[in-house]
Amino acid sequence: MWTIVRLTVLETWRKRLLPATVLMTAAFFALFWFLLRAMHDSIPPSYVQSSTTALFGMGIGSQYLGLFFVYFLIAFFSIFSMVGAVSGEVEQGLLAAIIPRPIRRYEVILGKWAGFAFVQAVFVTIVLFGLMAEVHQWFSTVPIVTTYSVQAWMLFVLEAWVISAATLCGSTFFPAVANGVVVAILFGAAFLAGSAEQIVAMAPQHVAGFLYAGVVTNLILPSDGLYRRALHVIGGPLAAAFGGFAGPFGAAQPPSSALVVYAVFYLAAVLALAVWRFERRDL
Repeated sequence: MWTIVRLTVLETWRKRLLPATVLMTAAFFALFWFLLRAMHDSIPPSYVQSSTTALFGMGIGSQYLGLFFVYFLIAFFSIFSMVGAVSGEVEQGLLAAIIPRPIRRYEVILGKWAGFAFVQAVFVTIVLFGLMAEVHQWFSTVPIVTTYSVQAWMLFVLEAWVISAATLCGSTFFPAVANGVVVAILFGAAFLAGSAEQIVAMAPQHVAGFLYAGVVTNLILPSDGLYRRALHVIGGPLAAAFGGFAGPFGAAQPPSSALVVYAVFYLAAVLALAVWRFERRDL
């Protein structure tokens, strides 16, 4: 299986997936840096000296804005890295040449996922802490590495692993293009339901259906719930004092820690389903 892991990591470079992602991520960092600079320069110097707490709130707010884009970067990287992991190679006849060798089918599935999971963990680390370093440069009251930011990092990594596992599982059922469409729609639906849940959180007695929709979509694909949970923990108690930044991009009503436990079991179940399906698929 470790051979599959190593080849999968190398494949991200061979297919130009990793270089393209690094290039676009660098462009995002550059644009976000100029945005932070503009936000910082718009603050009157007297206001900065007299209101450190408010400055911290602005820094946390800009961090939340950046994390929204990080959320999508992670999701799209996870989807496109795995969209044709099985179906694409079956269509090209690559797996038919590998499977007759002394390699079991479950090793192919788990090896592919583990290889991409390693790359994803490195990617999330660079993107998340790179963003926080930029925020700290312009809003020094917002720290880079804390216990809370490490917890958020773990949640973002789990989000990437969940999405990639769901995409890999879909690749054992659907062709590459159809699989990409299905997972992207599920991801978008989860985000929309989560955004609606945050908007109507202040009046749940009138729009309980939106809250239920958020719960259901998190059960189908818990990506949005992990994102909201990460927003809730990353700033620590000081950020919580600002009310969780209510709105479609915030986490005024974050999921409980039970969602994290569910996401771990979801990850294992989806990988098991992918193995089961691949064991029965004709090559």
